[in-house]
Amino acid sequence: MIPWNLEILRNELIGLMLSLEGKIRYTQDERRDLIEEGYGDCSSVVRWVYLQVLQTDIGEDTAVQIISHHGRDVDENRYPDRLKLLPGDLLFFTGHDHTRPYSVGHVEMYIGDGMLAGQNDRKVPGIFIKPMDTYIRDIYKNGHHYIKTRRYMDS
Repeated sequence: MIPWNLEILRNELIGLMLSLEGKIRYTQDERRDLIEEGYGDCSSVVRWVYLQVLQTDIGEDTAVQIISHHGRDVDENRYPDRLKLLPGDLLFFTGHDHTRPYSVGHVEMYIGDGMLAGQNDRKVPGIFIKPMDTYIRDIYKNGHHYIKTRRYMDS
């Protein structure tokens, strides 16, 4: 059982993340940290959410977030173990840059009930909510895969 105060914080993380649905234009240029002005990428959005709710800087991009001392690994398999996931956990996926730790290139937030929320490189603005199973199947088709899940608050 999750202590009530952690459950409240997890709900705040998810609520803030979901409040960005349809509002963020994807960019990796100098505007990527201007979340309140409607710009960001996958890692800058989750960083901003954690800063707002927990006043914790989890790192400026996925390469830092995946090894940040603020987080701990909760799952590192071929596929995420749903029984280990809690809302607010971050799932990391490979990208194209093999010089980065784990070749990480993307991050999504687990929001519960088998659903993810994250910023994608699409023409339509916003945080997108999607079923985890479908998303992972689709990224595998594009040559990417799940790396691991990290938790940035004690369970």
